[in-house]
Amino acid sequence: MRPPRVDSRPIYSNPKGGRRFAAVSRISRASLKTLCWTCGTICAMLWTCCLILCLVAGSSQLSITEFVVPSSIEVGQNAELRCRYEILPGETEKGLFVKWWWTPAKGERKQLYQRMIGHPAQSTQHKLEMEIKENDTIVLQELQPNATGTYECEVSIIDEIRKHQDLIVYSQGTGPQLNISVEPDGPDEDDQEDIQIECEAEGVAPLPDLTVSVNGKEINTTETLEGPDDEGFYTVTSNSTLSKFDVDGFEIRCELFYANPNITHAEFITTEIYDSTADCSYQVRSTCVLLLAVPMLTQLFVSPYISIFSM
Repeated sequence: MRPPRVDSRPIYSNPKGGRRFAAVSRISRASLKTLCWTCGTICAMLWTCCLILCLVAGSSQLSITEFVVPSSIEVGQNAELRCRYEILPGETEKGLFVKWWWTPAKGERKQLYQRMIGHPAQSTQHKLEMEIKENDTIVLQELQPNATGTYECEVSIIDEIRKHQDLIVYSQGTGPQLNISVEPDGPDEDDQEDIQIECEAEGVAPLPDLTVSVNGKEINTTETLEGPDDEGFYTVTSNSTLSKFDVDGFEIRCELFYANPNITHAEFITTEIYDSTADCSYQVRSTCVLLLAVPMLTQLFVSPYISIFSM
């Protein structure tokens, strides 16, 4: 008889009886050594990356402590731009430089100012009139709309730090000018004359909105635009034609405003009340009232003298 087969796999007890065999993973020593080397290499790489990140995060030598650029300024005014920095105690300013940059609304980035340790501060372009003050402060003088753009301060030794801010140069120009004229009756439902309403603003910047309202209700207008010119100014006109019936006795209002919330300014508004029974409409400046008063004043003060001389 053949002897019974002996299984070399380890066994463990089975509560329900019988024998169960544990699976044995057979890994060669060479494979195990390769696996351990790979795991060690990955851990070393991760540790190196963490160390580099920690060093970079903790090695910043610079910080900008004060940065001021106005968000908007009226045309012809000066704008003071400030940029002050601080370096870590024990660090040296050797190799430090400070620069101001300007990126126009439409154009390429330009350097305005530069100061290097051991050298005097200097302006690096001549398109904008500029005064250089202490602590890397510059004053842009008599600004025009074409100076609108992004202004950036850069401070660098080994590492580099930057801050930037948009600046808008705005102008109300002539302000909203309201012109009202009588036109022959057009193709509408009545036989009354029509009223031509024109709201115009010249020399404005940036591109504004012009609205016209009658009796507190905004009306549809046709807008024409000229510009911008070389200095960045626009001329904007809004026109509308209404029936005299829709205008007579009501306030006509023309308003100029800027949609950009960074531009803060007083209201630019002109209003008139159209009266078809008078020779002209009544403006807020009361021009019409004075014109109507002239004949009455003449009657009061001139007529008596005419009577005396005629006797």
